[in-house]
Amino acid sequence: MANQGRDPMKNTCFLTELDCRVRNLAYDFESRTGRLDMPPVCCCDMSGCINLFRAIDPDVRRIETYSGGLRDTFYERNGEDQWRALTHDGRRFEWNSFPRG
Repeated sequence: MANQGRDPMKNTCFLTELDCRVRNLAYDFESRTGRLDMPPVCCCDMSGCINLFRAIDPDVRRIETYSGGLRDTFYERNGEDQWRALTHDGRRFEWNSFPRG
């Protein structure tokens, strides 16, 4: 029980634009993929997440989010700057446009 008494929110930062706590974020310019790591039982605002990574690279293609180290939701962009969510259980949602923030 090494995690007993360990605070999962320690070493996190609340980002208003995401409406969640964040442990880590990273961006790979070669693949144009962002990664957002959140503490357990956290989820982020989709449009806020997309706009955060658009601010890093306007040509971002994919964003992967993880909650407590487990796959949460992935976001992918098509060539028309529309995005859709792919959930951890394999559901795919319709393509939608998100205004730039």
